[in-house]
Amino acid sequence: MGCSFLLFLISLTQDAFSFKDQAEFGKQQSLFLLIIGGLSILGGGLLEWIVWLANPLYFLTVILFWKQKSTAVLTSFGSLILAASFAYWKHILISENGRQAAITRLESGYYLWLFSMLVLSIGTLLILAKKLRNTTANI
Repeated sequence: MGCSFLLFLISLTQDAFSFKDQAEFGKQQSLFLLIIGGLSILGGGLLEWIVWLANPLYFLTVILFWKQKSTAVLTSFGSLILAASFAYWKHILISENGRQAAITRLESGYYLWLFSMLVLSIGTLLILAKKLRNTTANI
């Protein structure tokens, strides 16, 4: 759990992806995306917002895991699937007027973010499976 959270925090210090908007190239910072991503739905970015939901699911997983709820496995894999789906995107909404920019490269922030979710998913699955085995062995 700690390794996953550390990876998540490190990802916030990195660029998430590069893009080409008209004739200019740019990069999106991971921390900016975390903070402002929840508002993307207000600008018409429904799909961007759905992928951003991987973040609240990540934190929900941490809470459920601490409460030793088996649903943490579902939320962790849900966040992982949402985060991984972004790797297949070719364009992203760049402004509220509907203009899209081509994603030219996924950066280290994205990969660290994704890896943090993978670590959380695997860790949650292994620890809760061990707990379940111990519970059934005591019956």
